[in-house]
Amino acid sequence: MKAMLRSILIAFALLLPLAAGAETPQEPAAVQKPAAKKPGAPKPEQKGRVPAAMLAEAPMSAWMRDGQSKHVIYVFFDPNCPYCHKLYENLRDAVALGDVELRWIPVGISRESSLGKAAAMLEAKSPIDAFHYNEQHFTFDGGKFGGLEEEPLPKKETLQKLADNLTLLKKAGTLAVPAMLFRTQDGTVRYVPGAPPIEVLENIVRNLE
Repeated sequence: MKAMLRSILIAFALLLPLAAGAETPQEPAAVQKPAAKKPGAPKPEQKGRVPAAMLAEAPMSAWMRDGQSKHVIYVFFDPNCPYCHKLYENLRDAVALGDVELRWIPVGISRESSLGKAAAMLEAKSPIDAFHYNEQHFTFDGGKFGGLEEEPLPKKETLQKLADNLTLLKKAGTLAVPAMLFRTQDGTVRYVPGAPPIEVLENIVRNLE
């Protein structure tokens, strides 16, 4: 009898770990589902009705003229965006030569201070000068990024302009910045997110309407 009882107890003890592990079975690592993409992930270049509709609305947005040319690119940007800053630097020569006019459309989405800096630009005596100051003093030191100080109490109408700019950007189905919007020589309207390499930018500028 004692031997039988002992055998039952041993068997019960051996089964306990198996029972505990069965409560929350984990899928093997090799077959785990891939992580879902985050909302707002950059989409590839777009052409067609959506970019054309965006380009038709772009002149009514709040933007800043950088350079003067009959060849125009609208650029959505955030004052604290490193890739926007890279695009700014890579297009300096084309702007200086009069090959392109950039119309910068500010939004405030990447960091807590972005909206205040975008507002400070629009409320400045010379918005384009404030924009250039922000880019010329761009730094990664101390997590400041854009060099402009943010406006702590933006005007209601300024916030509305920035909200309208963001609504326009959302029509592309993404909140990625920078993003360029322009028409080519053959009449195609293109929406290009990101900061392309210099050689790609040069080709874009050469083929502007």
